[in-house]
Amino acid sequence: ADMSIRDSAVAISFADDEPLEDLTAFQPSSVAVSTLSHKLDIQRSRLRMEARGATNWRYMNALKSNGLKQPDALAFVDGKTVAFEIERTVKSRKRYKEIVSNYLFNRKAHGIDEIWYVCPDARSLLRVEKAITGVDEIVHPTTGEARKTATLDPARLFAPFKFKTLEEL
Repeated sequence: ADMSIRDSAVAISFADDEPLEDLTAFQPSSVAVSTLSHKLDIQRSRLRMEARGATNWRYMNALKSNGLKQPDALAFVDGKTVAFEIERTVKSRKRYKEIVSNYLFNRKAHGIDEIWYVCPDARSLLRVEKAITGVDEIVHPTTGEARKTATLDPARLFAPFKFKTLEEL
């Protein structure tokens, strides 16, 4: 039996004090088995963060990127705008160089104060943190100008990046 949420259920899914929004009803065909764990971890992150007071949670798959690497979500946490990257697997060094470069050159223009990498366990967290902080060169996304991170202040450069397990949220 198909137990997905239909349009009629979306209408009654808001709390009495919440404004009604245009939401898309769940489409079972839009969730691939390969991405289901990732989507569930994004939901778990939202629930944990809202329980500790985060507000204005926004899923980024529906928002335009305007040049910024799109995080999985944005939220307001302890007075800061945080980009959430839910990382279930470690990406290639080349991909992290692109992502880190994009965040470093574009985050302030997009109002992002911190980037939180959230991993399912401590082991994957350690690997992701090493991969991110091990980026040895940043490349300007528009001009292509490359700079070695060692010639900059690495501690300051990587300060906006935070690393947490789902349990630590």
